[in-house]
Amino acid sequence: QAAGLCAAPVNSAIDALDDPHLNQTGFFQDLTIEGVGTHKYPGLTIRMKRTPNEIRTAPPTLGQHNDEIYQGLLGYSAEEQAELEAEGLVGTRYPPALLPKHVRDRLSPDQS
Repeated sequence: QAAGLCAAPVNSAIDALDDPHLNQTGFFQDLTIEGVGTHKYPGLTIRMKRTPNEIRTAPPTLGQHNDEIYQGLLGYSAEEQAELEAEGLVGTRYPPALLPKHVRDRLSPDQS
């Protein structure tokens, strides 16, 4: 910056959560997801003084809208959707390998 170049640090997600400027400006929002809990999420990057905005809903959980999409929008029957789920083509829960270790450690044998 002293040399006249535009420069800024590239933060990890953890570093960003600790960034004083982002916290002072209220960039992060607490959102609650059923079964997951309340966590901080990045807010909207554009903020306007006379047109306030915020995230109104939490992100959907895996499979939350499957029935609405597969049966309602795409016209699959419940049985056809169940077949896709049984074949692992439609997600309803994360594969254990994608879960953090502390979550995998709590899974029962039939869940892993």
